[in-house]
Amino acid sequence: MMWQVSLLLIVCLSTGQASDLLSICNSDEVNTLGDSTRSNEYEKYSSYCDDIDHASASVDWAGTGWYRFTGRNYEMMSDYPPGEGHCGTNSPGWLDGPHPAVEDGQVLSRVCFEWNGQECSWETEISIVNCEDHFIYYLPDTPECTLRYCGM
Repeated sequence: MMWQVSLLLIVCLSTGQASDLLSICNSDEVNTLGDSTRSNEYEKYSSYCDDIDHASASVDWAGTGWYRFTGRNYEMMSDYPPGEGHCGTNSPGWLDGPHPAVEDGQVLSRVCFEWNGQECSWETEISIVNCEDHFIYYLPDTPECTLRYCGM
């Protein structure tokens, strides 16, 4: 009997978390990153950054918050170092680790920013949620300019 109560409690807690995550996935408060220069295939040096207080802030950057990658040729954050000068910036940011599975819920991950021959000259912590058909990321302003989150 005790294990049945424990199982019921776990199912209820898991279902509550799933509902909360689903509401985040479908929230109007999720911003979109869709600028074509944000793609890891874009190789022209630019000085965009994801820092709302900087004069070179990316046109699709709205400051710290939840984001979904929705570019013409990308739909998630790059999970490998794309190379300096890619993604419309000097120092592209990439996810250092795998994207989570749906059942993982909200996970903390590290983003590295590539510069001067080093794959991780700067880093920042982010949150990711797998929404089944897309990912959303809680992204802070980048630690410096010209650093930018990169899509693939």
